[in-house]
Amino acid sequence: MPDTKQPPEKRPVGRPADVGGKRVQVYLDAESLAIAAKLGNGNVSDGIRKALKQAAER
Repeated sequence: MPDTKQPPEKRPVGRPADVGGKRVQVYLDAESLAIAAKLGNGNVSDGIRKALKQAAER
């Protein structure tokens, strides 16, 4: 009997076409980098976004 399972759907490769933002470069000291990584669960960019959102809510 032939295998009728569909192969898993592959995710697109590379950066999404539209992420609703602008690419920027930032320079962080070691402590700030560690904090951003912790806030973002290992993702520095997510950590920076979370920190900015928290600061804006104050």
